[in-house]
Amino acid sequence: MYPANDSISQSSLQRCKDMCLHDSLCMAVTFTNNRAAECRMITTQYVSGYSDPSISSASFVKKCPYSDPLAADFTFPMNSAPISPLRQSYRPCIPCLIGAASGAFVVFIVVHIWIGFWLHRKRKFLRRKAAVAFKGPDLKGLIMLSFCEIKEFSENFKYPIGPKMFKGMLPHIDNQPVAIKELDTTTEQRKFRGAVSKIGNIHHKNLTKLEGYCCEFSHRYLVYEFAQNGSIDRYIEDSKLFKRLTWKKRVDICTSVARALCYLHTECREFVSHGNLKCENVLLDENFEAKVTDFGLGIFHGDASIYGTSAGKDVEDFGKMVLILVNGSREVEDVCEWAYNEWMEGRPETIIDKRIVGGVDPEKLERVLRIAFWCLQNDERMRPSMGEVLNVLEGTLTVDPPPFPFACRRPVEEEDSYESSLESYSATEH
Repeated sequence: MYPANDSISQSSLQRCKDMCLHDSLCMAVTFTNNRAAECRMITTQYVSGYSDPSISSASFVKKCPYSDPLAADFTFPMNSAPISPLRQSYRPCIPCLIGAASGAFVVFIVVHIWIGFWLHRKRKFLRRKAAVAFKGPDLKGLIMLSFCEIKEFSENFKYPIGPKMFKGMLPHIDNQPVAIKELDTTTEQRKFRGAVSKIGNIHHKNLTKLEGYCCEFSHRYLVYEFAQNGSIDRYIEDSKLFKRLTWKKRVDICTSVARALCYLHTECREFVSHGNLKCENVLLDENFEAKVTDFGLGIFHGDASIYGTSAGKDVEDFGKMVLILVNGSREVEDVCEWAYNEWMEGRPETIIDKRIVGGVDPEKLERVLRIAFWCLQNDERMRPSMGEVLNVLEGTLTVDPPPFPFACRRPVEEEDSYESSLESYSATEH
């Protein structure tokens, strides 16, 4: 039996079918023509029936317009029952897909950034741990670095600051700037570490501090503290920077270098000579204080008998540096004899660098020139010690007029011998 709420009306067969088609609630109709034409409109969602030849009626069921009956879109009133999930549309939601994809991409990026940050922190921690591990009493607190780290910290030797010298950054110590020097030496590792240990134990305010080293395969590097203002030869040659080298500053630089050499010669546990003192190896820090670098490199080849490792050679090189600072000329061999003659003729003021602004103290000029000429004596036995040089510059020791010096004009064969000794770092160990 049909439910009681089905509507019955009198109409023709065609009109009965049309009424159902235009009624959204109609699911099916039954048309009977027993004496009177009746149209029964069925509104229930569930329809059932049977066929019998004795029944003079015809039923019509409303057909879905889509090939998929579940995709039919029926409209029901607000107070009707909820739509079954199986009858909802399966068409894709483009905005939903875009939103989901965007969210997944953002999560992917955030996760990778976090992983990268974590790896960076871990790598930094391991570096600090490794640095601490290599700081022991045997290495005097020095950091041992691999060649890969040397390349990384110097950005593949991107910033040269001198001959075979490069600027780098040490991440172990809050990105501290350092100077990385390459050595041309084949010294085997045990001897090299021993030499590094000796230099690493040398501490003086006018000597650059050795921070670390690299001794890996054939690579040999020293890592020094970085002097912000570079070497004094830049200031001597530059037409603008030279203004910062006042007379007082030049005398202070000479005194500071004398203190450093005196410390190396007399106050270290063992005698240490610089061996290659020149303006390029005298640096100026952020306070414009002088610091001597590249000291003690003769220790690496272990031959202390060559000419360049003696105290007399350091004294002579100091005299040349003093004349360069006073006169401003790098050609000290040409200036030496001329400067001595000018001084002997009573014209010391003609020796002074004409670019110096602010005047010169005549008493200090006399003292500086006298000690410089004593340092340049050809006979090493006549040269003063660095302790005596320091006392003269500080004004605690008087100095007599020196005889004519000849060290600036050393014989050519002796110069060649000295130059070859400086290059002996690459010689085979005996």
